[in-house]
Amino acid sequence: MIDGTAINESDSKLTSVATDSVALREGKYYKITSRLRVSYNDWFTLGKEFTCTVSFFNGEHTKLYTKSIYGVKAKEAVLTRKKYLRITQTAKFSYGVVIIKSSVYGAFVVFLVWRLQRSAGKQND
Repeated sequence: MIDGTAINESDSKLTSVATDSVALREGKYYKITSRLRVSYNDWFTLGKEFTCTVSFFNGEHTKLYTKSIYGVKAKEAVLTRKKYLRITQTAKFSYGVVIIKSSVYGAFVVFLVWRLQRSAGKQND
């Protein structure tokens, strides 16, 4: 049996952990994958430690295997949710302005054509 848990540096269990249900055999070793979902702020906190502990029962006793990864410094070009929402809201506003501007221009052209047809009709009378 294989069981995996992940904890952060404050020793609290993380609930957003998904572990494969079956370990895959590769040669004389087994491989299992766990995925950890962490917030942007947690992941991009330089040096923040995330530890995964896997317990494996080998038929006689349970062995623990532990591996840690660390948060990294955020890059300036990272697209955050806040930035993404601001960009999409700006795009929606821009498209709205273009649509309104086109509608006003279209109404102006219709008015101009109507006026020219009307004045052409008066000259024919």
